[in-house]
Amino acid sequence: MVSKKERKTQLPTSSAGLVRYMEEERTKVWMKPHIVLALAIAIIVIMVLVHYYGPQPAT
Repeated sequence: MVSKKERKTQLPTSSAGLVRYMEEERTKVWMKPHIVLALAIAIIVIMVLVHYYGPQPAT
């Protein structure tokens, strides 16, 4: 007879290749959404400024 604890940690055989992420939830880099949005907007503004005011091709 398998104990209750052993049944929880066992994955079904049909889940080959799948990974459980419950234990790894807070180990990754996490940023607030408004910071990501601000960085994206800043990069877009910099790219537009470089496009219009960057080095001009020699004529």
